[in-house]
Amino acid sequence: MPSPRDDEHDHDHDHIEAWADARDAAARARAQRRAARGRRLGARFGRWGGGRDGAGASASGGSDGRGGAGASASGGSDGRGGAGGLLATRWGRSLAGAVGVLALVTVVGLAVWWPRGDDASQRPASAPTIAATVSAASEEDCPGPAGQRCRTIVVTIDEGTDKGDRERLALGPVAVAPTVEVGDGVRVQPVAGVAQEGSGAGSGGGAGSGGGAGSGGGAGSGGGAGSGGGAGSGGGAGAAGGGG
Repeated sequence: MPSPRDDEHDHDHDHIEAWADARDAAARARAQRRAARGRRLGARFGRWGGGRDGAGASASGGSDGRGGAGASASGGSDGRGGAGGLLATRWGRSLAGAVGVLALVTVVGLAVWWPRGDDASQRPASAPTIAATVSAASEEDCPGPAGQRCRTIVVTIDEGTDKGDRERLALGPVAVAPTVEVGDGVRVQPVAGVAQEGSGAGSGGGAGSGGGAGSGGGAGSGGGAGSGGGAGSGGGAGAAGGGG
């Protein structure tokens, strides 16, 4: 006949077994949750095409043997895709399209704005200059509908083969043009290819002919060569105004 002590011992043993079973069930439930989370992460990272992300998903599910294998297989199969996996998503295709459009716009912009041809107005900074003296200065309406006033000067070349020639130079709007007066010394830069025709400088502000002013050629009120100035022989190059 069992003693009361034996009954108490059996009761404690049953209680310990029930507690162990409950603990094992909780551990199995946690392991299953970790495995499911690892599989979800592996599938998500696999869609993004990252092989390293797939490996990370495998590591997160590696604590449970049954879930780790599934996550590793999911990440590894998509990791082989690389760039193909990225282009398989809408976000990846949008990014690739934006990069392509930007590259196309850059190429078109370079082709359109790239400087071409030999522009006489684009002279190197090292081009030689010639000494000249301001013989007349005036302000007149700028060409165009802006209604601004532009400063114009007439200079007399002081050196070189064109010494004594007079050239009319447009300095630009009064607000930004340098201020010069009659008698100021300036430096001008020859411009190759300027037409050397007609008497004196024209009203449009272009360089005048190489001929010196005629006997009646004083500076007019508009700053151009005098009305009596005939075109001289041996016309020199026109001049582009430089700073004094």
